[in-house]
Amino acid sequence: MRACARWVLRQAGSDPVPLYRAACAAGDSVPSDAPLGLAECGDRAQDALCCGR
Repeated sequence: MRACARWVLRQAGSDPVPLYRAACAAGDSVPSDAPLGLAECGDRAQDALCCGR
């Protein structure tokens, strides 16, 4: 499902990585699937800095 959502975003000219990063950085309201999606398409070193984890 997440892969399909990323494909749709890319077809529309959007990059899913910034959306996942913003969701993960949301603090207490982090959606449960946001870290999984970021793990599938993000960059480990960059995301650790971005999300403070």
